[in-house]
Amino acid sequence: MAIFFDYTCARHAPRGTHRGAGSRGSTPYSSPVRPTRKAGAVRSETAVEAAPPSMDADLPPPPQDHHNSMAEFLEAKGYVEQALTVATDENYKFDLAVQLGRLDVAMSIAEALNTPRRWKQLGELALSRGDIQLAEDCYIKGKDLSGLLLIYQAKADAEGMETLVSMAKEEGKMNIAFLVLFLLGRMDECMGLLAEAGRYPEAALLARTYLPSKMSDAVKSWKQDLSTKNKTAAESLADPEAYSNLFPDLEVAIQAEGLRNQMSCLLYTSDAADE
Repeated sequence: MAIFFDYTCARHAPRGTHRGAGSRGSTPYSSPVRPTRKAGAVRSETAVEAAPPSMDADLPPPPQDHHNSMAEFLEAKGYVEQALTVATDENYKFDLAVQLGRLDVAMSIAEALNTPRRWKQLGELALSRGDIQLAEDCYIKGKDLSGLLLIYQAKADAEGMETLVSMAKEEGKMNIAFLVLFLLGRMDECMGLLAEAGRYPEAALLARTYLPSKMSDAVKSWKQDLSTKNKTAAESLADPEAYSNLFPDLEVAIQAEGLRNQMSCLLYTSDAADE
């Protein structure tokens, strides 16, 4: 004989209790009752369902430990502003503030969290809203060098680029440092950065294109480094000082380099005078 319990009553049983269930045989068994949600949370969600879209009516406050779940419920219903008010988790509140475009709220939360990811998110939001200064401040605090490069390059901010070089070196982002130095036209430092990183072939190629006067020095460093790995390959590298016949028009290239340096100096002097 099977025994059946009233499920409508059993579902309100306290946590950890069991309800009986009949079997086709003579041995009854029991199964745990799933804990129910707190009545306060249910009342709040019911009020949301019944409230008009304006959400002007006061909602019953949810239990303290259900604030975030209530906020998720509100967000799912499209009431993101109210969800931001109810939520207590800082990371969740930041996401809601970004979703709403609330720069002021997101800024205060980002300062409390102080993580690179949140600063980058806020910087991107500020940039999309046209607040360049706020975006720059966020990228600096979050050490988002790529974001700063974008802003400084768009603004033609040479002073900001100089600062970015130092930041990139401190963070070990040599690719950013190289790119900024290249944009600033400081080829000597670009070649030095490549040499410091042990990229002697690249340094020699850079010298061949932009610093022909330094090409011999670059090749010597390359040969010295390569000789520790492959002496035959190192000996096959031609030094412009020893094999000038292999580098036609080298003197012309050196003269062009000198003229470019003079023009750069004049341009820098003119910009300084205008300021």
